[in-house]
Amino acid sequence: MIAVAAIESHHVDRLWRVLGRSNLAQDPRFSTKESCSANVAALHEEMGRAFLGRPAQDWENRLNE
Repeated sequence: MIAVAAIESHHVDRLWRVLGRSNLAQDPRFSTKESCSANVAALHEEMGRAFLGRPAQDWENRLNE
């Protein structure tokens, strides 16, 4: 299990880069804390898609960097 919390905008930008989804930083559904909250199902779907692409250990290593 991996838990991710990216509170500050620079953490969110970094998370999208690590997930290989930098384009989502410009997506209006995820551009602010409020829009992320309003679109949490879509946010989880996008993150889930990314996480399914690699084993958990790989994500742990990448996220810890």
